[in-house]
Amino acid sequence: MYEFHDLTPATKGEVKDRMAESFSFNGVWIEDEIPQFVVTGTTGRELMEAELDTFEVGFSNGSKYRKKRYPERKITVHYMMGAQTDHDFRQAYNKLNALLDPEQAQLIFADEPDKYFVATKTENSTVEPGKNFVVGEIVFTCTDPLKYSTVTKSFPATLIEGVLTANIENKGTVV
Repeated sequence: MYEFHDLTPATKGEVKDRMAESFSFNGVWIEDEIPQFVVTGTTGRELMEAELDTFEVGFSNGSKYRKKRYPERKITVHYMMGAQTDHDFRQAYNKLNALLDPEQAQLIFADEPDKYFVATKTENSTVEPGKNFVVGEIVFTCTDPLKYSTVTKSFPATLIEGVLTANIENKGTVV
């Protein structure tokens, strides 16, 4: 087994490098608060499912389209966590429980720091008992499946014939 030695000293006040799928919940970067916690991946941040509202007309083929809607989204965070002692392991889990307790909080991922979901932790996997190193999953439910910008945009307005007019180019998409 090889040992890793970082030869680059960290400087005070340096911004910490994060894994792409590390996350902040309610303004707290979990891996910063719990060094034993490491995100290994996420699912549910990709394309959204859509539900269609359709109706049948007589004995016609197929159906007719009315509209679509996006149901709630579930984002699963896959993680591993370990500690040297039983006490340290339990303390890390106690802290994790407290940090994930807020409801309808901002969920931000390191690879998209300018966007957030509104999420509540709703599920988690059962980890293997009697171990101080585990892998698990945490599920966040976003009742509003859209993600939002953390950046407020402003657009100039002009008074045209007594009407305040603004040309807004958002260049966004529903994702």
